[in-house]
Amino acid sequence: KPQTTQTAKDPTQDPGVRKLSRRERKDAIRQLPDKYREFLDKVEPIILSDEVNAFLSLETDAQRDVFIEEFWLRRDPDPKTGYNEYEEDYQRRLETVKTRFKYLASERSRFLLINGEPGEIIDFKCENYIQPSQIWVYDYLPGFGEKAMFLFYYPKYGSDYRLYNPTGSRDER
Repeated sequence: KPQTTQTAKDPTQDPGVRKLSRRERKDAIRQLPDKYREFLDKVEPIILSDEVNAFLSLETDAQRDVFIEEFWLRRDPDPKTGYNEYEEDYQRRLETVKTRFKYLASERSRFLLINGEPGEIIDFKCENYIQPSQIWVYDYLPGFGEKAMFLFYYPKYGSDYRLYNPTGSRDER
């Protein structure tokens, strides 16, 4: 008997899902039961904008539960196993972030949630000469190659570390 693998339906491919405005998103999120607001908060670094729109357009809790199940199925690297390696790894990272950093939405938190633990963290705390900084070293990171390094610094008038961007952003100019 041939084995069938379950493929998760991608709600972002539904042409009936329209893009919500920022105000519509906020209103829709505000009206969600706590369970579903917590889901969106938890997966914010990895959920696609189209997926948020699709999720917020759902009308029942049953539809939302199916969406959440399919959300994790779409990210499962090996659907043939009895568990979702990606979801389990993400949950572990989430617990690490909650205990290690001040804010779930901080740049270091988001970076760790998306890329995992760095192989090494080099701390610079020499406030007399430079802002407190950390270099995160990854042995290998897809898209960046081997020995990928990322600099996080504590801005002079900031409340948490920021990822250094050599080209700067509007905030840094």
